[in-house]
Amino acid sequence: MAPVRTVEEMLAPLSADQQMRVRVIAEALTWLGTPYAPRQRVKGAGCDCFTWIAETLLACGVMEKVDLPFYKRDWFCHTDKEHYMALLMRFATRLPSTIARPGESVESGNVILTCVGDSKVMDHGAIVTKWPRVIHSVDPRVVEVNATKNWMWAGREIAVFDPYKGAL
Repeated sequence: MAPVRTVEEMLAPLSADQQMRVRVIAEALTWLGTPYAPRQRVKGAGCDCFTWIAETLLACGVMEKVDLPFYKRDWFCHTDKEHYMALLMRFATRLPSTIARPGESVESGNVILTCVGDSKVMDHGAIVTKWPRVIHSVDPRVVEVNATKNWMWAGREIAVFDPYKGAL
């Protein structure tokens, strides 16, 4: 029987960037099933598609705590300003956009945004686990989906952000 290795021993051969991506994905997976609740940010109790991403990255030391302004559940219906994207760009590097379809690829651990429905702005976010699998918070709970098949992502333009290049 092989000896049991610690997490640190398993991560050791990976680069610092890869180690952080693995930690973020592991943390993101612990949010699965958390109820969707706008402006909340408590694992197991409630979150939305921005707050759970922020709390996941915060727990892994990728970003500092962000105090969010008050926003309504339908904030994206009343603006043409990219508020969500602006918040992400404070701590993540924007990479070229792509389309959520088979044949495309987004690196595991990256954060992605898209426009849902008739929104004029990028209003919904997720963390890539292993493309095309992503975790996102959507009513009624945090779930993992195939972005190339899910109605909120499939065929849509996605903005891609790498939060590890400028990690704290």
